[in-house]
Amino acid sequence: MVDLCLSPEILSEVEQILKRPAVRAKFSTLTDQLVNDFIQSLLGFSTLFGSVAREYRLERDPKDEPYLNLACQSHAAHLVTRDKDLLDLSFSDSEPGTTIRRNHPHLNIVEPIPFLDTIRRGLRPRA
Repeated sequence: MVDLCLSPEILSEVEQILKRPAVRAKFSTLTDQLVNDFIQSLLGFSTLFGSVAREYRLERDPKDEPYLNLACQSHAAHLVTRDKDLLDLSFSDSEPGTTIRRNHPHLNIVEPIPFLDTIRRGLRPRA
Protein backbone atom coordinates (compact mmCIF):
# COMPACT_ATOMS: atom_id res chain seq x y z
CA MET A 1 0.00 0.00 0.00
CA VAL A 2 1.21 3.49 -0.80
CA ASP A 3 0.08 6.37 1.40
CA LEU A 4 0.79 9.87 0.13
CA CYS A 5 1.67 12.17 3.03
CA LEU A 6 1.31 15.94 2.66
CA SER A 7 1.62 19.07 4.71
CA PRO A 8 0.18 22.56 4.19
CA GLU A 9 3.66 23.79 3.26
CA ILE A 10 4.06 21.16 0.55
CA LEU A 11 0.56 21.77 -0.81
CA SER A 12 1.31 25.49 -0.97
CA GLU A 13 4.48 24.84 -2.97
CA VAL A 14 2.63 22.54 -5.39
CA GLU A 15 0.00 25.22 -5.90
CA GLN A 16 2.60 27.94 -6.44
CA ILE A 17 4.48 25.84 -8.99
CA LEU A 18 1.32 25.03 -10.93
CA LYS A 19 0.46 28.73 -11.07
CA ARG A 20 3.84 29.87 -12.41
CA PRO A 21 3.69 31.63 -15.80
CA ALA A 22 6.30 29.25 -17.26
CA VAL A 23 4.24 26.22 -16.26
CA ARG A 24 1.05 27.81 -17.58
CA ALA A 25 2.81 28.54 -20.87
CA LYS A 26 3.69 24.85 -21.24
CA PHE A 27 0.21 23.69 -20.26
CA SER A 28 -2.22 26.21 -21.72
CA THR A 29 -5.32 24.42 -20.41
CA LEU A 30 -4.09 24.62 -16.81
CA THR A 31 -6.38 27.04 -14.97
CA ASP A 32 -6.68 28.17 -11.37
CA GLN A 33 -9.81 26.01 -11.10
CA LEU A 34 -7.95 22.91 -12.31
CA VAL A 35 -5.16 23.59 -9.81
CA ASN A 36 -7.67 24.00 -7.00
CA ASP A 37 -9.48 20.80 -8.05
CA PHE A 38 -6.14 18.95 -8.15
CA ILE A 39 -5.25 20.12 -4.63
CA GLN A 40 -8.68 19.05 -3.36
CA SER A 41 -8.26 15.69 -5.09
CA LEU A 42 -4.89 15.18 -3.38
CA LEU A 43 -6.50 15.90 -0.03
CA GLY A 44 -9.10 13.25 -0.75
CA PHE A 45 -6.64 10.35 -0.89
CA SER A 46 -3.65 11.50 1.16
CA THR A 47 -2.77 11.87 4.80
CA LEU A 48 -2.44 15.52 5.78
CA PHE A 49 -0.06 16.40 8.61
CA GLY A 50 -1.20 19.76 9.99
CA SER A 51 2.15 20.73 11.41
CA VAL A 52 5.54 19.20 10.82
CA ALA A 53 8.38 19.70 13.27
CA ARG A 54 11.62 20.98 11.79
CA GLU A 55 13.78 18.06 12.88
CA TYR A 56 16.40 18.54 10.18
CA ARG A 57 17.89 21.62 8.57
CA LEU A 58 19.40 21.28 5.13
CA GLU A 59 21.89 24.03 4.47
CA ARG A 60 22.48 22.90 0.87
CA ASP A 61 18.83 23.45 0.00
CA PRO A 62 16.45 24.61 2.75
CA LYS A 63 13.49 24.23 0.36
CA ASP A 64 13.93 20.45 0.70
CA GLU A 65 13.43 20.51 4.46
CA PRO A 66 9.61 20.19 4.44
CA TYR A 67 9.83 16.98 2.39
CA LEU A 68 12.51 15.37 4.53
CA ASN A 69 10.93 16.41 7.82
CA LEU A 70 7.52 15.16 6.74
CA ALA A 71 9.01 11.82 5.67
CA CYS A 72 10.71 11.47 9.04
CA GLN A 73 7.71 12.58 11.11
CA SER A 74 5.32 10.31 9.20
CA HIS A 75 7.69 7.35 9.56
CA ALA A 76 7.63 6.96 5.80
CA ALA A 77 9.36 4.01 4.24
CA HIS A 78 10.06 6.02 1.07
CA LEU A 79 10.77 9.58 0.09
CA VAL A 80 10.36 9.61 -3.67
CA THR A 81 12.21 12.43 -5.40
CA ARG A 82 14.41 13.46 -8.29
CA ASP A 83 16.08 16.12 -6.16
CA LYS A 84 19.83 15.46 -6.05
CA ASP A 85 20.34 17.06 -2.63
CA LEU A 86 17.75 14.74 -1.08
CA LEU A 87 19.03 11.69 -2.96
CA ASP A 88 22.57 12.41 -1.75
CA LEU A 89 21.38 11.94 1.84
CA SER A 90 21.05 8.21 1.13
CA PHE A 91 24.78 7.67 0.83
CA SER A 92 26.55 10.86 1.90
CA ASP A 93 29.03 10.52 4.76
CA SER A 94 28.48 14.12 5.76
CA GLU A 95 25.86 15.56 8.06
CA PRO A 96 22.89 15.37 8.01
CA GLY A 97 22.98 12.22 5.85
CA THR A 98 24.60 10.00 8.50
CA THR A 99 22.29 11.32 11.23
CA ILE A 100 19.18 10.77 9.12
CA ARG A 101 20.21 7.21 8.23
CA ARG A 102 21.00 6.46 11.89
CA ASN A 103 17.78 8.00 13.27
CA HIS A 104 15.48 6.84 10.43
CA PRO A 105 16.89 3.56 9.10
CA HIS A 106 13.46 2.66 7.67
CA LEU A 107 13.52 5.66 5.29
CA ASN A 108 14.65 5.03 1.73
CA ILE A 109 15.18 8.10 -0.45
CA VAL A 110 14.68 6.93 -4.01
CA GLU A 111 13.95 8.15 -7.51
CA PRO A 112 10.46 7.60 -9.01
CA ILE A 113 11.29 4.85 -11.53
CA PRO A 114 13.11 2.54 -9.08
CA PHE A 115 10.32 3.17 -6.58
CA LEU A 116 7.63 2.20 -9.10
CA ASP A 117 9.61 -0.88 -10.13
CA THR A 118 9.86 -1.89 -6.49
CA ILE A 119 6.15 -1.36 -5.90
CA ARG A 120 5.38 -3.51 -8.93
CA ARG A 121 7.57 -6.27 -7.53
CA GLY A 122 6.22 -5.80 -4.00
CA LEU A 123 9.69 -5.24 -2.56
CA ARG A 124 11.36 -2.51 -0.53
CA PRO A 125 13.66 -0.36 -2.70
CA ARG A 126 17.37 -0.10 -2.09
CA ALA A 127 18.73 3.25 -1.02
